[in-house]
Amino acid sequence: MSRFLKHLTDPEVVRTIDPRHLLELLSPHQTYLSSRGFNLPAVPSASKLDYEKLIYILETPLIDAPQDLLNALGMINDMATEQGMDALLSAAQQASIALRLSGQTSPADVAVQVWLANPAMLEAQHTWHTFKMPRRMECFSPATDNDSPLLQLTSNRIEACRVNIGDWMDNHNRSSAAQLLLRETGETIVATVRRGDPFRRVETIDNHGIRAVHLRPAAKDTMTLCRRENIFQINSQLKSAREVYRRCFGDLMYGSPDHFIELPRYNFDAFVEHGFEMISPGDLDAIEYIALTEVRFRNGGSQNPYTIYGADDLIVDMEERGYEIALDDSIDSISLLFKFRDVRLQRAIKLYAGNAACYTRDEHAVLIEEWMKLKGFMLERSQVLGAAKDDGALAIA
Repeated sequence: MSRFLKHLTDPEVVRTIDPRHLLELLSPHQTYLSSRGFNLPAVPSASKLDYEKLIYILETPLIDAPQDLLNALGMINDMATEQGMDALLSAAQQASIALRLSGQTSPADVAVQVWLANPAMLEAQHTWHTFKMPRRMECFSPATDNDSPLLQLTSNRIEACRVNIGDWMDNHNRSSAAQLLLRETGETIVATVRRGDPFRRVETIDNHGIRAVHLRPAAKDTMTLCRRENIFQINSQLKSAREVYRRCFGDLMYGSPDHFIELPRYNFDAFVEHGFEMISPGDLDAIEYIALTEVRFRNGGSQNPYTIYGADDLIVDMEERGYEIALDDSIDSISLLFKFRDVRLQRAIKLYAGNAACYTRDEHAVLIEEWMKLKGFMLERSQVLGAAKDDGALAIA
């Protein structure tokens, strides 16, 4: 059975939390706990906690359970790992937050202590602990090949950026309560924006029957800046927000809302010219094979018609069934499957004509991007800007 709280419903984990810390965490919610038949002992008797009863209550929350309690328990649960503990200890040390530590302090106890000392800190660390880089990213770059210096990302500048994003969200029925966090990892600056979506009505069920809960779901958008190439990337399901991020982060990082422009990063011209023979590992020995799994063409017309050819391996399918796919400049997207030597999992990617691509940004992404550049699918920023300078085709979006 799936558990609401994986770690905090494990008796061995819960017993590693100092009873005094556990009492401090639970005491604001005594009314709810009492309604479930659980009374908190006084601090001197903290060791007499009825763990079996407490864990049952945590495993079976009722619809009237305090949201503040559930929120705290959920984040503490996720951070109650060795990796989560290491992140919390580092953050607490940087913020000069004193924790009660011994050689036997558990990850769960550290998470509870940090929550009690600074809930916002645990929430920020939880965001990064559970962060996953999105697959689809749209590319932007500076309008010129003369790179401006990155401005200092001060707390005041970051807050001004967050307020601008929140104001736009509020004006579009998504609440001004936006959260903006940034971190630098190697040559990349990663920004995550947590923001609201429009209110939704969700039906719930309990012993009293079915009722509706009205809530505003949270959504997450991600931006990255590659310092080496000065490529800015955006992932957001809210299409209209991408322009806001382009301008806000251009102003935050370089002092100009129009610093970044759309970058036509992915191109199928070489594929059209050289054909299916391009779909091979070439000189990259770490790649065992590549399968072309889909090609989508735009047909033109008022109804946006399109044609898709798809197979586990289109090139093999064409050979076996004796047909050909004519490649031309109407290609809208292609999908590829990469197999790396001595690696069981395969990596699927999808490239869109223009500035978007969809693939997992893991350790194999470096090889995939190297292959795309060698084959002409991914253009260097200098290539795009050079071509634009010659024909004047690149304009601020």
